[in-house]
Amino acid sequence: MFEKINLKHRHILTPSGTIRLKFIIGLVVAIGLLSVFIFGDEDDNQTQITNIKEPVQTAVIETLKEPDPIKKIEWGDYDPEIEGQGLTPFLSRVGTRPYFDKPYTWTKTITVKSGDVLGTLMEDTGLSGDDYIAATRAIKTELDPQNIRPGHKMNVVRERLGENDTIQSVAYVFDSLTSIIVSQNDEGSWAAETKTKPLDIKKYAIKTTIENSIYGSMGKAGVPDGIINRMITAYSWTVDFQRDIWGGEEVEVLFETRETADGEYVRSNRLLYANLKLRNKEMPIYLFEKDKGFPNYFEPDGQSIRRALMRTPIDGARLSSGYGPRKHPVLGYNKMHKGLDFAAPTGTPIYAAGDGVVERANRFGAYGNYIRIRHNETYKTAYAHLNKFAKGIGKGKRVKQGQVIGYVGTTGRSTGPHLHYEVIKKGKQVNPHSVDLPLGEKLRGQHLVNFKDVMSKRDVLFRDLLE
Repeated sequence: MFEKINLKHRHILTPSGTIRLKFIIGLVVAIGLLSVFIFGDEDDNQTQITNIKEPVQTAVIETLKEPDPIKKIEWGDYDPEIEGQGLTPFLSRVGTRPYFDKPYTWTKTITVKSGDVLGTLMEDTGLSGDDYIAATRAIKTELDPQNIRPGHKMNVVRERLGENDTIQSVAYVFDSLTSIIVSQNDEGSWAAETKTKPLDIKKYAIKTTIENSIYGSMGKAGVPDGIINRMITAYSWTVDFQRDIWGGEEVEVLFETRETADGEYVRSNRLLYANLKLRNKEMPIYLFEKDKGFPNYFEPDGQSIRRALMRTPIDGARLSSGYGPRKHPVLGYNKMHKGLDFAAPTGTPIYAAGDGVVERANRFGAYGNYIRIRHNETYKTAYAHLNKFAKGIGKGKRVKQGQVIGYVGTTGRSTGPHLHYEVIKKGKQVNPHSVDLPLGEKLRGQHLVNFKDVMSKRDVLFRDLLE
C-alpha cells in the first residue's frame, strides 16, 4: 500500500541546520490521515464516498432536464431600434428562440463594398441550396454584374411564422428610384423584375437676397443647384455675374423639382420664372415654348433674352483681366489686352458663345490650344489656353450656343489656368462687355398673346406659393 519515500537531507533541514516548516506541517497532516484510516468505522467511510459522488450525480441530473419551452414573443417585445439588423440583437436579449403566431417581417440591408461580387452578395442574403442558385440565376437576367458598384444596397426581406424563417425577396438598389427585385412565387420559382419609382413634379417659389455668393445665398434659401445654373445660363446673355453682382440684389424664382411620392427630392426640373433686381432695375424672364421642343426665356414685352452671343461663356469663373492696355504678366511690358480673362480651375467647361461653325481648333502660338468660331458675316469668337478640346470639336464642326467646346487650361503663354475670350467684329477684336450684341427673336401675333397668358398665370402662381 505504501511506497518507499526517498527523502534527502535537504528536504528536511535548512542550510542552517533547522527543520523545515513545511516538513513539520506535512508530517502532522500525514499522521491525522493515518489515524482516520486506522480508527474510523465503516459508516464514516461510506459517508465520505457519498459526499464525493453527490456533486457528480447532481450535474448529470441537470444536464438531462427538459429544455425550456419555446417562448412566445408578443408583438410589442420587438425593438424597432434594431430593425434592419436581423434578429440577432433581439435574440441575445430575449435569450431564447422567438415564436410568432402570425407573420412578422423585417429587412436586412447589405452595403456593397469595393471588391464585392454578385455571388458573395447573394450568399450574404442567407439564401442557400436550390434557392441560392435559382435566385442568383434570376437576378442575372436583370442585373449586369459589371454594374455592381460600392455604395449600392441589397435589401433582404425575411418573414418568420412560428419557428420558421423564409426569405421573401432580395432587392438590389441602385439609387432612390431604381432597384431590381428578386422574389419567389407561389410555385417556388424565383424571378427578377426591375422597378422604377414614379416621380411627381412639385412647384416652389422662393424670394431671397444675394449676400456674398449667388450660389451660397440661393442654396441657403432652398434653391437647388440645377435651378441656380439654369438661371445663370438664362441671364448670361445680358448679365456678367462676376462684375454686375455686388451683393444686396434681390432674386425671385419659380421652379419645379422631381420628387418621389413620399417627398424625396431627386433632381431639379424647369425654371419657370425668375426676376433679378440689379441696382433697382427689375429683369423678369419667363420660360415659354413658342415651338414644341424649343423652350426659351422671354422678357415681358416678348423679346427673347437670348442674344446672338453670350457675354460670359463659362460658369463660376472670376474675371482676372479686362479688355484694354495692361502690363503683360509674362512679357513684363505694357501691351493691349484684346479680350477678357476668366480664371477658373483646370478642366472647367467652356461654352460656345453662339451658334456657328468652328474655323480652327488647334495649337496656335502664344494662345496655346485655341478655338475660333464664325457666327455670321460680322461676328466671331475666340477661346485660348485650353487644356483640351471637347470630343468631336474640329475645323468645320457646327456648334450650338451653350454647347461645351473645350476645357480651361494653361497652355501657350500663360501664368495659370484661365480662359482668354475674344469677340471679333468684322475682323477686329472688341470689348465683349461694351459691344452692342444683336438681339434674338421677338414674339408677335398669336405667339405673343399665348405668352402673355402664360406670364399672367406664372405671376399668380408665384404669389400664391410664396404666401
